[in-house]
Amino acid sequence: MPKMILMSATLLLAACATPAPTSNRMSASDSSAIKKRAGGAHKGLASRKAATTAKARRKELEKKPQALDTLRKRKPRPEVKPIKKEEMRKARPGWAKNPPTADGTYIYGLGSAGYGDEDELGEAWTQARDRAYTELASQLKVQIKGHAKDYQEEFSQGGKTVAMNSFSEAISSHVDASLEGAELHDRYQDKRQVFVLARFNKAELDALLLARLESLKAEVYDRIAEARSSLSQGKGVNALAAALRAAVARRNLFGMPVDVDGKQADAVIEGLVREASALLRLESSAPVSGRSGDLFSGIGVDVFDKDERANGVPIRFALVGGVGFANMLVSTSGGRAKLPAARIFGRNPRLKASIDLATLASVDPRENRWLKRQFGREMLSLSHELDVRLQVRKLRLDGEIDEAVLSVLGNRLGIAEGGGSKWSMSLQLNDLGCRDLSMRRTCAVDAQLSIADGEGYSLSVRKKVRGTASDDGEASAQIEKRLPSLLIKTLIRNMTGQ
Repeated sequence: MPKMILMSATLLLAACATPAPTSNRMSASDSSAIKKRAGGAHKGLASRKAATTAKARRKELEKKPQALDTLRKRKPRPEVKPIKKEEMRKARPGWAKNPPTADGTYIYGLGSAGYGDEDELGEAWTQARDRAYTELASQLKVQIKGHAKDYQEEFSQGGKTVAMNSFSEAISSHVDASLEGAELHDRYQDKRQVFVLARFNKAELDALLLARLESLKAEVYDRIAEARSSLSQGKGVNALAAALRAAVARRNLFGMPVDVDGKQADAVIEGLVREASALLRLESSAPVSGRSGDLFSGIGVDVFDKDERANGVPIRFALVGGVGFANMLVSTSGGRAKLPAARIFGRNPRLKASIDLATLASVDPRENRWLKRQFGREMLSLSHELDVRLQVRKLRLDGEIDEAVLSVLGNRLGIAEGGGSKWSMSLQLNDLGCRDLSMRRTCAVDAQLSIADGEGYSLSVRKKVRGTASDDGEASAQIEKRLPSLLIKTLIRNMTGQ
C-alpha cells in the first residue's frame, strides 16, 4: 500500500509540473469582454424589435443609427506590401503548411500564389490576398447561411413567411459586407511562392446580422414612403431611386415578413418601380458614323422625366463588339448625358446607354445585375441603343507582320492592311533566347506593337511572351501561338483600362 501511495504522489507531482496544453480557444474573460462589447454596440436592439410601426422604428433608429452595410459600395481590400528582405523568415510557418481550422473566435482563409521574378511579386501578393478572402468568404457564407435559416424559422413561427427567390444574392450581400471586418493576420514569402493568412472574428456576427436586419426593415418603409411622395409630385427619377433601394433592402431581409398597407412589400415595390419607369425615356438623334479609330465627340443621349429634361441622372455607356473606352458613367446636365471625346475601333460595334440602377439607388454597383434581372421589363424604357456605323480602317505596314496578328487586329479593332494610308503599324520582336527550367526549356521574346495615325495619335504595347516545352522548337511554337492574342489583349487593356 505505501508503494502505491508513493507512486500516486509521484504521478501527481509530475502532472502538476507539466505545462498546460496550449489551445486556440479564447479564454472565458476574453469571450465575456467580446460579448459585452457586442451588446454595447447594438444597445437598443430589443426596443427596435418591439417597435410595431414604421414611425416608431424610424424614431428608434434616429437615436442610434446603424450603417446599412449591405447597401453601400464596398470598401477596397487592404493592400499587401512586399516583405523586406531583412524581415523574411527562413522556415515556412506552420499555418502555411496546414491552414488553421476555425476556433471559438476566428475563421481563417489561406491564399497563395507563385511568381517568377521581382516584377511579378506585386501581382502575386494581390492574388494570394484575393484567394485568402475567397476562402474566408466560403466559410462566412456557411456561417451566415446558418443564421439566415434560423431567422426564417423564427419568422415562420407566427404563420407569416415570405418566399425567398433571391436567397443566394442576399447571402452574398451580407458576406461581402462582413468581409470588410476581415484582417490580414500573417504572410510569408519564399523563393517561388507567397502566402497570405486572413481571419475574421465571428464572435460578434449574430449581433451584427440582427442589427442589419432591423436597419434594413426600417429602410424599406422609409424608401417606399419616399417613392410614393415623389410619384405624387410627378418625379419619376426620385421615385425610381427610392423604390430600387427599397428593393435591395427588402431582398436582404432573408424573407422577414414586411407588410405595407396590408400588402406584401415586394408587390408594393414592384408597382412603384413600374410607375416610375413609365415616366422616363431615353432618346438620341443623329447616328454615329465614320471609320474605325476616328475621334468622335458629341455622342450622347437625352433623358426625359415626364416629358421634362432630367438632370443628375447616372447614364452608363457600354461599347459592345468594339474597343474605345471602358463602360463609362456620365450624369445628365441640361437633360443630356454626353460622352467625352473618344476613339472607337471595331467592325460592327454597338453603343448602349442605360440608366445605371445601382448608382441611382446609391447601392453597391454589383447590385446592377440583380436589379436588371429583377426588373427586366421596366429596363426597356430605361435604356437606348445608339446607331453606330463604322467602316474598316486601312493602314500601311512598316515591316513584316504575321498574318495571325493581322487577323486578330482585323476582328477586334476593325483595321486592315492598305497602302497609301497615313495610318501605320509596326511590330518589333526581340529574341531573349532560351534556357533550362526544371528539366525543360523555356524561351522568350520581347514584342512591341505600334499603331499611329501620322498626326500625333499613337497606340503602343510591349509584352514579354514565354513558351516552355521539352525542346526549343516546341517552346518557340508556343510563343508563335500565344503572341497575337496576348498582344491584342494587352493593347485593349491599355486602351480601356480593363
